[in-house]
Amino acid sequence: MKMKPAGIWLCLLCLFSLVVLSCDDDNNRSADNPLPPDPNEWACESPPPPQADIDALCASASDFGLPAPDYLRSPVPIYLLDDKNIYDIDMRDFLRVRGYVNELGWLGDLTWRITGPYVGPIGNGQSYGVHPAVKIYYSPEMMEWLCGGRQGEVPDGSIIVKEMHSINDELQITIDSEGCMVINADVLPTSWTVMVKQNGASHDGWYWANYTEAADPQEYFWQSGNPPIFDRSAVTNIEFFGGMTVPVEPNPLWYPTGYLFESKTKLPDIVPAFSSYGNSCINCHASAEAESTFISLDNLLTPGLRYKHYDSAPVENP
Repeated sequence: MKMKPAGIWLCLLCLFSLVVLSCDDDNNRSADNPLPPDPNEWACESPPPPQADIDALCASASDFGLPAPDYLRSPVPIYLLDDKNIYDIDMRDFLRVRGYVNELGWLGDLTWRITGPYVGPIGNGQSYGVHPAVKIYYSPEMMEWLCGGRQGEVPDGSIIVKEMHSINDELQITIDSEGCMVINADVLPTSWTVMVKQNGASHDGWYWANYTEAADPQEYFWQSGNPPIFDRSAVTNIEFFGGMTVPVEPNPLWYPTGYLFESKTKLPDIVPAFSSYGNSCINCHASAEAESTFISLDNLLTPGLRYKHYDSAPVENP
């Protein structure tokens, strides 16, 4: 199934929103706006897979792998916090051992790929993608939905696992003749974003989640990963409020809020939770043609949509 032109445009539209504020009135790249103003110029489209390849893939339903176990199929809402933490830790542990591949045998994308244009030296430049490098795996229910032409409602318990890896030299990125980036290495993920379907749990019916690999050695408390959290604002340390049920004054060690921080003394807090129904992922995914997802058989059978690399912004003539 070839991704429709409208679907490609929607993907590019999300990326365009990341740089639109830096656009000027000229039609050329500038030091302040290193990307061409037309987002269609940022990508190289791969030829669609032959229909015979699609038919062969979809005829082999026995090769789609096993469904997710019951304990991963029903994510828990945040108001049941103790049960939610149990679910998130179970999902995190499942991802860290790549159970979707090693235990369940799910099918995945043909290759790792970049999700947006990149400016500057690989690893030391600026990515304009909505994710780092990604490779997606699909539960058998998701494969059946894809092979059915992306029609109808995705059933409860369906899961999409997006492996992610930082854009750096480990990916062995080369630039092809069209100026687009190609990932040559088959690396292990360092983090994951996950979609789990529960149609009645929220308006869009997806649990959106983000998990990280285990840090070895663990230097900071937050490196244990987002779960568990101890209140609805996603505090990750039971000592965060210093024993107070309701804090009466701010603690300087709370700030800046967020998951990433430099100081070893800063109390680890995450606002908002990285895993929940109605999470911020929907800001882009709402533009998808169906079921809030951009997944396509193209990515299982071809390298998919590729994005261009730009050495740097051009030097303006004085």
